[in-house]
Amino acid sequence: YIGEEAFEDCHALKEVTLGKNVEVDEEAFKYCGNLERITIMDSSHELGMDALYWCESLKEVIVSDDNDLYKLVDGVLFSKDGNSLIRYLENDERTEYVVPEGTMYIDSYAFQYCEALRKITIAGSVTNISDYAIDDCSNLETIVVDSDNRHYKVVDGVLFSEDGKILVHYPAGLKNEEYSIPEGVEFVYDSAMENPRYLKVLNIPASVENIYIYNEEYTCFEEINVHPDNRTYRSIDGVLYSRNVTDLLLFPGSKDVSEYTVPRTVTYIVEYALSNCYNVERFLGEDGTGIYFAKDGILYSEVPMIA
Repeated sequence: YIGEEAFEDCHALKEVTLGKNVEVDEEAFKYCGNLERITIMDSSHELGMDALYWCESLKEVIVSDDNDLYKLVDGVLFSKDGNSLIRYLENDERTEYVVPEGTMYIDSYAFQYCEALRKITIAGSVTNISDYAIDDCSNLETIVVDSDNRHYKVVDGVLFSEDGKILVHYPAGLKNEEYSIPEGVEFVYDSAMENPRYLKVLNIPASVENIYIYNEEYTCFEEINVHPDNRTYRSIDGVLYSRNVTDLLLFPGSKDVSEYTVPRTVTYIVEYALSNCYNVERFLGEDGTGIYFAKDGILYSEVPMIA
């Protein structure tokens, strides 16, 4: 048995062989940045969720022909029955990949940090694409959905559920500076707007009920606009808030201001809301009192902490 996060951050680890009947828990090899090869022997237990999360040097997965759970198809890890695409290796040098017909599920982190990948074609058989299935593929420009697929579609280069209610993925390499989410979209996957390299302005319609976006270190929005009829979110001067302006959800990282006054109604600033805001020197309360100041891209509190 290999427990949850058992080898997390083990950078000296370069090769792993999982013997017979070895159970691997969630995130067992998380952040093993130098792990290059993993061998899965016959009758191994199922890999835990995100067991290979952020193994950015992984070059080879070897699966025994006798393994009852997994198999390789053209260098990609699948479930034995071929229904689930589990892992496309980060260091695969192909620029295009076609998901094989017969695949039904694309698991979370199936395509993670695949820098070479420019185009993915989704087979007609695919019925479920998990959140984070496509994660930080910064050069991905094109997603194509087979015309026989009845569950997903592409509109203006962006992947949606067939009914248009879920925005599944906005390719990071799509060359738009401004994008308006179509009216009718209700839910935006957490990973959908991750690392859009060229996108500066995002417009959110009245219909969106759930969206999560944040500033990447090297990709930041300049402006977020929300339709005034949206019942969940509000934007003020291009900054994203909850509808009642009690939660500051995202300050666009490339917004060109040196100081910003936070509305007095704000009681909570969510995690990463102020990350990578390199232009802002100070965040102020409405009375002019400093709340935070930035130095070398790091945010510090000006308010004394109470024990």
